[in-house]
Amino acid sequence: MKQQPPIEVSKALLRAAGVPFRLRMEGTPTSPKSRWVNLYRTTDSRSLVVKGLAWDDREGVERATQHLLNNARKSLETLRAELLELTGSDASEAVPVGVVSWGAIRALVKEALAPGGEKEKDPNPFAAFKDRGFFGLMYADSAIARTQDLEQWCRYTPASIQAHQRDSSLPLVPRRYGSSVFLGCVQAVNWLARKKVPAASPELVALLEELKQEREEPNPDFIPRDEDIAAWLEQVSGWDPVVGWLFAMVATYGLRPHEVWHITRLPGEVEGDPTLIQVGIQTQSRRNRTTKTGHRFADALPTEWLSRFRLNDRQHAQAMLSSLKTRWKGNNRRYGTVVSHLMYDSHKPDRCVPWRLMGYYRPDPTEAVPRPKEKKGRATAYDLRHRWALRCLELSPHWSTELKAELMGHSPAIHEKTYLRSVTEAQKLARLSAWKKEAESRAKERGASAPLDVVVETPAEPADDVAAMREEIERLRKLNAKQKRMLDAAIED
Repeated sequence: MKQQPPIEVSKALLRAAGVPFRLRMEGTPTSPKSRWVNLYRTTDSRSLVVKGLAWDDREGVERATQHLLNNARKSLETLRAELLELTGSDASEAVPVGVVSWGAIRALVKEALAPGGEKEKDPNPFAAFKDRGFFGLMYADSAIARTQDLEQWCRYTPASIQAHQRDSSLPLVPRRYGSSVFLGCVQAVNWLARKKVPAASPELVALLEELKQEREEPNPDFIPRDEDIAAWLEQVSGWDPVVGWLFAMVATYGLRPHEVWHITRLPGEVEGDPTLIQVGIQTQSRRNRTTKTGHRFADALPTEWLSRFRLNDRQHAQAMLSSLKTRWKGNNRRYGTVVSHLMYDSHKPDRCVPWRLMGYYRPDPTEAVPRPKEKKGRATAYDLRHRWALRCLELSPHWSTELKAELMGHSPAIHEKTYLRSVTEAQKLARLSAWKKEAESRAKERGASAPLDVVVETPAEPADDVAAMREEIERLRKLNAKQKRMLDAAIED
């Protein structure tokens, strides 16, 4: 019979005795990552390396196991020191535990991810720091956190790093710098830098910012047409009323998918405007936000969909929202996954909507192909939100960018850069025509007879207003001169 590795025998003995400690190795007996054993505490998943105790040293592992069986009530640090003494190693040879250790960094991240922590609502970029994440499995808690290790994690895939460590002839596989995973790594490093973690050095932060600029163009958005959206929503509502109502809210209000779970006032419940809804609750602390960007109001566009899909039927809407929250529970990440899989799930196609919603994308023109043909592809839930932004150009061109960004819950810069990147020539022309008509209408109301290019200029101020303005400017100029003299005198004193 093949003899069990000593580390496995130790594990069985400690588990049978109910001891809250284990002797562990990094990797497997066929492909070990480290020669030394880790002392692991099961109650809080902390571990310390026992430098000098090899995982394949049968006698040494047996002595260490017996020591743990006899001293199960001692602390992790005390037992590590005693095991070092048993193996004849100097405790000073072990990697010191301090503010630069991976254990200290992971403890900092765990605190931020805990309920009430500042990253409770945004855990995705920090998954690698959890106990079963990359850093939790790759390094002992007492190992020094080096900048080059953090950089390597950002730039290369974890699987290739682990394979390269086992066999240095295997290449490291770079991450895609345009991927959300890489941007999450950058976000994690920037957060560690703000926490004054030495491994997240200014040089590493600057390097990652440079790599972000090298990212490739994002995948095209296949934006569906309104008539296709309406027909698809009719089919989905007949298939499952709750799912149909969910997608109708996303399409009509331009919501992020997870925000539907956090609607606090439905159509008709906001005072003074029956088309508005309220998402989330107003809080002073960012930590108390229930959605990605916090509380806001959203408006229906087109308003005809409110009655078509019974969104303004308050009793029906309340029942749908209640059913939605009952059927799917969890956090915002879970809600986003639910909506994404409802639209398309290759692993469980029987659980997703039977009909695909298709959208259109027009490639950029070139000299060879000045007017390329539209391409057709599968639309996503976020494409419904993008369509809402483009719909504003067509149905509400008089709305300012600031208003549209406020209704969508992001900044004007993000609105212009991200949500209007799919705007077409026809939509731009329609917006320009609407602006011209609005300018002409204002000119007629004022009874102006000047040409359009004169009407749109800033009208001259009345003489009295101009004189008053000049007096105010002169007063401010004198006041500033007086303040400057007083400041110069104070400096001389």
